[in-house]
Amino acid sequence: MKIGRLVSIEGIDGAGKSTLVDKLVVVLGENGLKAKALHSSSFFEADFKRSGITDGSPMLTLQERAFVSFSRLFDFYETKVRPAQAAVDVVLLDRHIWSFVVRWACRDVRWSVLTMLVEAQNLVPETAQTFLLDADPLRAYWRKLSAGIKLSPAETQGRINTQSDREAFVNLQTRAQGYYNELVRNASTDRVTRIDSEIGEAAVLQIVIDKLRDKKIIPIA
Repeated sequence: MKIGRLVSIEGIDGAGKSTLVDKLVVVLGENGLKAKALHSSSFFEADFKRSGITDGSPMLTLQERAFVSFSRLFDFYETKVRPAQAAVDVVLLDRHIWSFVVRWACRDVRWSVLTMLVEAQNLVPETAQTFLLDADPLRAYWRKLSAGIKLSPAETQGRINTQSDREAFVNLQTRAQGYYNELVRNASTDRVTRIDSEIGEAAVLQIVIDKLRDKKIIPIA
């Protein structure tokens, strides 16, 4: 049975993940590969909205709610990602388990709990390559606004009453960037490529293409 390669794009909100994923679908098609983009950001937002209903019960601790959400993440892989892998050559995932871990770390779930959950990665497909887009949180904020994208509740969670949307977003994304750095330090370096998103969309895309060729995910002509 054919299993498509899984490539994930990680980074803080506004780093340019969705834009990069959509462009990669085109590039891969031009190289004779069938690709599918899965934007799991919608899953995260749905989980955030549900957190006050099913996994937000006062009977559950924050740690227990994290377990509930991880079970939903695994269900997402079983029902969305794995079927896509069976149908295409490459699945481009806008967010992988990394981003889910970072989201919960920012909601103050203990790092030891998250590490334990990450060690259960055999429950989800492993990426052939992960790209982490480093971005300045303030520039990411203005990038979203200039594109006419409204901030979601998840992007301003933990807001202090006196904070503006900008301050809440920047504070959260600064924390998230720190957690991404922690994950990189413990990652397999040959499968993780860090890219400074401030070098421009064209340059970022070229770095990704070159790496995918190096990993033989994109065939060398």
